[in-house]
Amino acid sequence: MIGIDVGATEATHSDYSTLAHGVPDAPPDLLVRVANDRPAIRLDTNGCELRPAPEIFADLVAHAVRQRPIGDVAPTAVAVPAWWTPRVLDQVRAALAARDVRVALVNDAEAAVAEHRAMGHDVPETVAVLSVRAEYSSVAIVEHCPEQPVARATPVYVHDEGGTRLDVAILRHLVAGLVDLGDEIEVGSPDTIGAARVALHRCRELREALSTSAVESAHIDLPGAVHRLRLVRSELDELADPWIRAVIQMTDSAITQYAGPVGAVMIVGGLAAMPMVSQRLSAGLGLEVIVTEEPEFIVARGARRIAENNITARGSEGRRSSLWTRRRSRATGKRRRGAPTAIEASPVASRRALRIPPGSLDESAPEQLAGQFVPVEASVQATGDRQFTS
Repeated sequence: MIGIDVGATEATHSDYSTLAHGVPDAPPDLLVRVANDRPAIRLDTNGCELRPAPEIFADLVAHAVRQRPIGDVAPTAVAVPAWWTPRVLDQVRAALAARDVRVALVNDAEAAVAEHRAMGHDVPETVAVLSVRAEYSSVAIVEHCPEQPVARATPVYVHDEGGTRLDVAILRHLVAGLVDLGDEIEVGSPDTIGAARVALHRCRELREALSTSAVESAHIDLPGAVHRLRLVRSELDELADPWIRAVIQMTDSAITQYAGPVGAVMIVGGLAAMPMVSQRLSAGLGLEVIVTEEPEFIVARGARRIAENNITARGSEGRRSSLWTRRRSRATGKRRRGAPTAIEASPVASRRALRIPPGSLDESAPEQLAGQFVPVEASVQATGDRQFTS
């Protein structure tokens, strides 16, 4: 069994592989478009083309499944947003069936809780699962977490900003620093705009590095850029402040609307590794915050676990799982079954799950939190505003 979590630009797999999408012109806000039944518009010399968002998502899933290594015949579980309605799920299933792609669709919030619990961690009865991703942030309430996690049907809480917007803010910040140092950068030139698209990847690397260190330096490859810049975590926190405020407000609204006791906030997704996120959530909401192990992979692994457990449970009753469907072998055209297998260990040193007490926010906490994620060879005090080195 393989679990897949389809994101804005890539798909993460339960075996810790990450593969870029192979579908051209897939909009970055695709998952929101699927939920809103809003088609994607593609313009070309022949006019414009409208493509239903569920069909594009089905193409992404099909590509992710077919990217698996030759000979990998395991059934596949695909994580889907907890805030997709039954009507949306039916549309996605129909689009997948039309492409002869038969997979199990698993609620991503339930998957995260199930995997965290299966790894030996205690989970409160009810948690708010906050997903912080490249293109959006969302929250879902999950009940019965210690036994059988079930995502509660609630109003949709999605904020259409994530890591990509933050990367753009970092790039603008760095360009302003280069201009201050005298570098001649023509911001509006086609060459600069083209190079900026590549530079955004470097900004993402900086953001991720500052989750585990206090300071990073980099040269941004833009026409006219000469100086090397040094970025400290306090700058990143300042740039991310508007986004994290909106995320806290969204999470608070979801918890208030639920009107029942919520024991903790569980964070998943790539931005969960930022110390600022867990600290500000804990302080702003007054709740315990759980930062999961391998937050960027936990949903894919949880989707696999839920689907695999469902196969085992149904098999013991002599019936096939309602979640699991079979898909044909590309090589032979015959149907195939994949036996449940053990979950792989991470090929790299795992990040430990963290529990942040309610209301935690102090000057030393981010350094302590970062140190628990990945060992840092040296600690540099993150003080002051933008810092530059030539």
